[in-house]
Amino acid sequence: MLILAGSLFGVQVGVVAPSYVSESFIKKVIANIMHIALVSRLLMLPDYLSSLHVIDPLPNNWSSILHTLNKRTSALALLVGAISIILASIFGGVGILRKQNTQDSSNFDELS
Repeated sequence: MLILAGSLFGVQVGVVAPSYVSESFIKKVIANIMHIALVSRLLMLPDYLSSLHVIDPLPNNWSSILHTLNKRTSALALLVGAISIILASIFGGVGILRKQNTQDSSNFDELS
């Protein structure tokens, strides 16, 4: 479900964000999200190996701790993407509006 939410959010960001944020910034945010997702998957590696009997079985409390950490790091990846893109879009939009206002006021001065 979290993957679906992330992909739906990503589609919306892909449509709106390039008009306010540079492409390099979006690439950096996606790279950060992918690194956090990698950590999330690596946290689950001992549990996967234990279920495949490659390593000794983990105690039950370790399995639940790993699952909790996995869910929290996945949520962190979603939040990092959402917050950074939203804040960058807000500040980018404010910058665009300031440029437009200064251009409009200079055009008004020329007309007077």
